[in-house]
Amino acid sequence: MTQSPIKPMTFEAYLNYDDGSENKYELIDGVLIALPPESGRNNQIIAYLFLAIVQVVGFKYVRSQNTEIQVRGNPQNRWPDIVILDDSHPAQLHKRSTITLGMMPPVLVLEVVSPGKRNQQRDYQDKLIQYQDRQIPEYWIVDPDARKVTVFVLDESGQYTSASVYQGMQALQSSVLPQLSLTAEDIITAGD
Repeated sequence: MTQSPIKPMTFEAYLNYDDGSENKYELIDGVLIALPPESGRNNQIIAYLFLAIVQVVGFKYVRSQNTEIQVRGNPQNRWPDIVILDDSHPAQLHKRSTITLGMMPPVLVLEVVSPGKRNQQRDYQDKLIQYQDRQIPEYWIVDPDARKVTVFVLDESGQYTSASVYQGMQALQSSVLPQLSLTAEDIITAGD
């Protein structure tokens, strides 16, 4: 007896999927891949940044590790460590906290790099391409191992053409969060 191949899951089917667990999944080639939990160090940095950003933009617009973004390519969704929502998002995310392709992009996403070459490639290359494609105005990469924060900003042509790299006591500059007063060292040492 031959088994028929498993039919790949569509993104629409994924949006309705619930296995009763708290697992987060990426949808890759129609297959659900469970994401591992964050490290304690990364969670400390994420918590620190979440609290700092909430003080600037308010709780309603900041999500931490629980809002996914539909993207083109593989995987078809990403779970940024921090998302700053557009004005239209809070009302749209009551049922499921997924920013789909039909919605405005978030105004900022932030990723904290987990240890390892593969994780660096995911954050510095793979996610960069997908977030640029979604036209997310600002993308931050916090890299605890390299002890730096990289901020990408979309230019007029819709490209992340340049990046500002912050280390030590350099104050971060953000077009989305100009009132935020943090240094790279403030962020990195939150995880130490």
